Amino acid sequence: MKYAVVVLAWLVSQSAVSEDLLRTVKDLSSGKYTIQLISERKNDWGRYLDFKYSDQSFGDKPATIPSDFILILRNNENQQEVQLAAPNLNESFVSEDGRFVVLYDQLKSFETAIWVFDQGRLVFNGLKDHSKSDISMSTPVKLDEAETNQEEKVFIKLSCGFPGWIDSVEKILVDENNNSYGFIYTRGDEAKIFEFSEFSRLESYTRQQSEYYLNDSSYPFCANNLQLKTRIWGIEYSRWCADLAGRKQGPFEKWTLNKNLESHSAISEDTLLASKRFLKVLDGQYKDDTRIGIWTSNNYHNESSGYCEFKDGHLNGYCQEADKEYRIEIPMLNGFVDGTYEFWENNLLTESCRYIHGEKNGRCIEYSESKITRDCLFRGVEGKGECTEYTNDGFIDNICEYKGYLLHGRCTFFDRNLSIKSTQQYELDEYIDEDESSY
Repeated sequence: MKYAVVVLAWLVSQSAVSEDLLRTVKDLSSGKYTIQLISERKNDWGRYLDFKYSDQSFGDKPATIPSDFILILRNNENQQEVQLAAPNLNESFVSEDGRFVVLYDQLKSFETAIWVFDQGRLVFNGLKDHSKSDISMSTPVKLDEAETNQEEKVFIKLSCGFPGWIDSVEKILVDENNNSYGFIYTRGDEAKIFEFSEFSRLESYTRQQSEYYLNDSSYPFCANNLQLKTRIWGIEYSRWCADLAGRKQGPFEKWTLNKNLESHSAISEDTLLASKRFLKVLDGQYKDDTRIGIWTSNNYHNESSGYCEFKDGHLNGYCQEADKEYRIEIPMLNGFVDGTYEFWENNLLTESCRYIHGEKNGRCIEYSESKITRDCLFRGVEGKGECTEYTNDGFIDNICEYKGYLLHGRCTFFDRNLSIKSTQQYELDEYIDEDESSY
């Protein structure tokens, strides 16, 4: 059976190969599968933050909250078989028989960035291992010997930010029960083995846990009239309180497995919190199934933290994210970015942009050491815009026309005397010759 895989990505992809005003489309087709990466332009920040500060996880079926990516599998009759919230998976491999699809991030060390499908069923969405500060690559193997040379293989260990851990997937490994347990991949001239069992997942502990999970014995997590609810998905554990009607009421927490601790032993009920094997990544409050108040988040890989304000279940107020070097401030109104977005680096403003109802609509300025390097005027994702770029010493370098956020029209390049050096013509971000222009 032939499948088509469509990834709807709500965050803008810079590597898109075909684009229109409202979305971008990147073709990742391979073998019997059609694979596309589609990115929505309008309210990309709002969609991303709405998913981040929600009870959804990668691998969920998208509900009322839009995720930053949605993965859709279709067969050759265009019948949808899978629709899941997904991370940015930008490379693909399809087995010769069409049974397996591997989607992965080729360069970056993101969580849950390796997904494997077996006949349309998600069988693995695990982590690269960040537990080592150094990089211990797997022992090289020949492609035709990889399945028999099990004694010599050493599984890949990746540190965060390693620039390029894989060139391509070559073959899926299948055990005597016809189940996949890993794959062979290449890096440079060597073939290596990636095995799923090397990556801790919370499912392996579910049989040993009860409703107490991460509870601190000094206080109850839920009020007496509420029930504790828990959920495990991949490496994430969530807990919340619900009334008799099943509506979320009171505190909500999401935890993730601490990959800095290398232990595959069983976790007992009374040592979960003390063991520090879990890190809290999200904390907020519900009232009648809607998010209210301040929700906080933590990212332990880049040591950043943030918060968003909710009212009546929607992002209303400010969202902020920061670490030791940067700070982002985003004004929100009813789930849409609305106001002036600001990005600060080392306490210097490096970008500000005016948004109206989720669209860049007004002046957007980029700075370097407090000097303007780019000054734009946008009028939404479909309106006309114009950007002026400056040299390091403050001279105008070029002025370009836009339609939405795409180069569309004429780019004019200047010398220091503002005399025209050259011009270029674009249609929806694609360079064209002057005689091919429709203007």
